[in-house]
Amino acid sequence: MTIDDLIRESVEVIRRYEPPSGYFGCFSGGKDSVLLYRMAALAGVRVRWHYHNTTIDPPELVYFLRKHYPDVIWQRPRYGPLLHRVVTKRLLPTRRFRWCCDEYKEVSCRRDSVMLMGIRADESKARAANWKHHTWHKRRRRWIVNPLYNWATDELWQYLDAEGIATCSLYRQGFTRLGCVGCPLASPKQRRMEFDRWPGFAKAWRFASKRLWERACGTTTSSGMEWGPSAVFESEDEYWEWWLSGTSWPGRDKKKFPQSSVRRRHPKPTLQIYRLF
Repeated sequence: MTIDDLIRESVEVIRRYEPPSGYFGCFSGGKDSVLLYRMAALAGVRVRWHYHNTTIDPPELVYFLRKHYPDVIWQRPRYGPLLHRVVTKRLLPTRRFRWCCDEYKEVSCRRDSVMLMGIRADESKARAANWKHHTWHKRRRRWIVNPLYNWATDELWQYLDAEGIATCSLYRQGFTRLGCVGCPLASPKQRRMEFDRWPGFAKAWRFASKRLWERACGTTTSSGMEWGPSAVFESEDEYWEWWLSGTSWPGRDKKKFPQSSVRRRHPKPTLQIYRLF
């Protein structure tokens, strides 16, 4: 498909599934959101754009959003700052247990709302397999429209550059994805790069990890089990280094965590402990 074909397809999809009350537009400030915003404008439909404030987005992204998209509605987090939630939740978010996405990014809207999102098949095999232009999301119990489904990354940038559409400055400084600083879905290399660039966020994450350890270490869960990390790690330092490594939970496969001298207090990890993660 040519770029003109992609534009026509996106506009047609947006118009075809427009609900009577208008769309609930999901806007993150990234390149996909910027393109989605433009396609919705070309389609001439009603959209109320919403930005879910995680409280740990890059400062440059927040500045870009405030400057170029003042009409976007800021959704305040229900549970307060994310790093405070780490302590009350009693667990650092991980790739396997992304409670942060559920509570801060995938915030529900009205039951009768149709969400407009910038999900693209080019981003991953999972997205290509699980999403279409018009998808019923079972967990959210609502329809989600993805007009950019067939756009490739190169085509996206070709269009944005040709039209002179502004994007966040971080893209011109080597970043290929924008999101929460320290996101566990990012590679360990990406996270360390982010912490080097924004040391304040690195200190905040580490402080949250220490507070979490101080509050939860040695305690038990509602089922009477010892709190998972303290049953596996000898110190908060080990827990933190494991979290930064992005490897599997060492209680299940210790060989995948060679950086740390993890010693288990239990001779064999139980299924209940592993289920916590």
